[in-house]
Amino acid sequence: MARTRGRRRRIEQAGDRQATFSELRAELFREAYELSVLCGAEMALVVFDPAGNAFAFGSPDSADDVLRRHFPVPADNEQDVPPVVDKLEEEEDTRSPAVITKKQEETRAATTTEQARMAALLEKIQPAMEGKSFLWEADVDKIAKTDLPEFVWALERFRDRAESAIGISSLEK
Repeated sequence: MARTRGRRRRIEQAGDRQATFSELRAELFREAYELSVLCGAEMALVVFDPAGNAFAFGSPDSADDVLRRHFPVPADNEQDVPPVVDKLEEEEDTRSPAVITKKQEETRAATTTEQARMAALLEKIQPAMEGKSFLWEADVDKIAKTDLPEFVWALERFRDRAESAIGISSLEK
């Protein structure tokens, strides 16, 4: 049975408003699921109630997985990780388990390589860190000239991440 469409206005009573929100949210999630199943669309839906509580729906995976697949973010371990699924050739099925597994393995390998690179850099500059707590306090005179470009890269990366965390960019300075 179709719902009749009348004039829409805010529901004044809080209890009625919450009940309507819950009912319509469930209906919205059901419709999103149906669209996903029938059309093979990936869905990520986030709804916030008036109190600010978030309700998420994702199909075929969780909303977080779908969003991360299309909008990758740096990993929580402070390493920039390439996206699990990036722009592939159009003939490949990006949702294929084989393609996703391959990309995950490539990402793990890139992460391991980057972690090893950073560990090697920290080992090389360890003599310059004597008595110092922070990377930027290192005595650059004690760092080999061949290691300075990597040291500068690490400091620039740190600066960029710090600026990003506080919401400024190099262009704003």
